[in-house]
Amino acid sequence: SEANVSHDLRTPLTVMSSNLYLIEQKKYQNIEKNIENIKKTVEYMKKLVSDLLFFSQIGERKKEKIVLNKIIKDQLNLFAPKIIEKNIQVYIREDGPAEIFASERDMEMLISNLIENAIKYNYQNGEIWIWIKPRQIEIRNTGKLIKKENIKKIFERFYREEKSRTTEGSGLGLSIVKEIADHYKIKIKVDTDEKYNIFILKW
Repeated sequence: SEANVSHDLRTPLTVMSSNLYLIEQKKYQNIEKNIENIKKTVEYMKKLVSDLLFFSQIGERKKEKIVLNKIIKDQLNLFAPKIIEKNIQVYIREDGPAEIFASERDMEMLISNLIENAIKYNYQNGEIWIWIKPRQIEIRNTGKLIKKENIKKIFERFYREEKSRTTEGSGLGLSIVKEIADHYKIKIKVDTDEKYNIFILKW
């Protein structure tokens, strides 16, 4: 909603202003910490603005036949530092190519946000399982299980199950996934079992 967007832009600006004020007034205990706070806030705002711009362009780019197997592997490579940092084991099973007629950029964003979500909410020493079929992708991750009553809400803009905003990211990740999926008529099913959060995409 506009209120959420406004809040998510205003809050980091307040954080930056107060940190700059402390530096100006020389009232800081630790100037490095003030500078670090400002840097983190700038990164957050860049991601938020970039994600908001992406929203307005979904479905507008050139479409072609895309093989999602390669996009999944490329995105896993991009996230390798975060995967290594949390010592997450990643398992991939391929039962053929997952092909779709779509914009490559849209599919990269869809997969990137799903993988990032599986890493971000995973445990240290956790697992991610990715199962690729011709018209289906399943991603499972260990971590705190999504409550059944919250499954529908996770695709809302700026929704977080834990109300604190300490988790990295713009808060738009899964809402971008839903927007892209809806545009390309991809059905998303979210479920949990005793160990995993499960995201299944079918088209």
